[in-house]
Amino acid sequence: MVVNKQKIRERCEYLLEGLVGHDKAEDWWDSPNKHWEGKTPREVFDGSEAMEVHDYLMNHAYGGQYS
Repeated sequence: MVVNKQKIRERCEYLLEGLVGHDKAEDWWDSPNKHWEGKTPREVFDGSEAMEVHDYLMNHAYGGQYS
C-alpha cells in the first residue's frame, strides 16, 4: 500500500488540533510517548509508521472505538 505521508500528516494535524488545541499540537509531536516506548510521535511518523500515528490519533478522537 502506498501512503501519501503529506495527506496523512494533514489529517493528523487536523485531529491533533481537535484533541489538544493548536497551541499544544507542535509540543505533542516532540514529546516522548508511552505508547511508542518513549519515542516521540514525530520519530514514529518520520520512520515507517505514519499510519500508526494517524490511527493512534483516530482512536483517541473516537474515544477508543476506532479500529
